[in-house]
Amino acid sequence: MSVRIERIGGDMKVYASGVQKDTKRIIAESVEAMVEVASNAGDEMQYIISTTPSSIVPGKSDRIDTGNMIESVEVSDPTSNGNVYSVSFGWIDNWEDYFGVQDKGGKPVGLHKRGVDRISPMHAIAGAGIQADQQMEEKIRKILS
Repeated sequence: MSVRIERIGGDMKVYASGVQKDTKRIIAESVEAMVEVASNAGDEMQYIISTTPSSIVPGKSDRIDTGNMIESVEVSDPTSNGNVYSVSFGWIDNWEDYFGVQDKGGKPVGLHKRGVDRISPMHAIAGAGIQADQQMEEKIRKILS
């Protein structure tokens, strides 16, 4: 019995070509999913900001004062570095120290002192991040199925 090496080599080229096409499709669909998920996460951050009761003003149903914190939430364009693709969401280009205090909780800073000793956290980044992880996992499962 004998094996024709050139035939196996030919089949491997066809197989490798198919794998390459699948890989390109998976990457393209994954990047598209990342953009959608990051956009949803930005929306979730804004929702959390708009529905978390104030720690400064009793009875106020949101964390919106000037609008700067909620309006500064943004989503980046996708980037790549070699085989690593990324999309960011959150306070990317405009950051104020009080955003962090509002998000993580802590001692008020600047104009947000207003007689309050501690700001309770709203966890906008963490909440949106958890949602993003769950959505991305679901999307990757669908892409790979």
